[in-house]
Amino acid sequence: MSDRPDRVLVIAQLVLCALMLGAAVLAGFPGVVPLLFLAGAIGAVNTAFAPMRTFGSVVLAGTAATSVALAAVPFVTCSSDRFTDVFSCTGDAPVWQLTGATIATALSAAGLVLARTAVRVGTEDRLTRIEARLDELCRQLATDDVIEDAAEDVTEDSAEDAVDDTDPGETKPPDDDAP
Repeated sequence: MSDRPDRVLVIAQLVLCALMLGAAVLAGFPGVVPLLFLAGAIGAVNTAFAPMRTFGSVVLAGTAATSVALAAVPFVTCSSDRFTDVFSCTGDAPVWQLTGATIATALSAAGLVLARTAVRVGTEDRLTRIEARLDELCRQLATDDVIEDAAEDVTEDSAEDAVDDTDPGETKPPDDDAP
């Protein structure tokens, strides 16, 4: 695949957003269903971008939960004469409400899955970069150790030649050239 996974996930989230906006505006769902689609679209847009991914996921989860909760409301209200003012019980409005709420739930859940996948891909990318950097540092340290070992061999030979014979309690006179 030539595209980076995060780019593909952003495009998928934006497609979900467009589907939700289209359903809200063009599908003609009754009741609060268009608002569910609008909330889902807001969540999908937010999850497309890493800094807002948590907020978008919360909005999508709330939209999905609310959609499930509101799916059966028309059937409950239309089954009783007492609540007919709450929801329009004419024609296929209850079925259309259930259909819209179910679609809103499905699209929100798809957005949540994409957001979770984006987080996982981002974490894997970060870990891969860290692992590559650690490998590079290990190679540098291995090379530096070989150089240090050779340098220590040279300095040990010269250190034996320049042994300091002064008494530890004795103080040395200061160098005139020292800063």
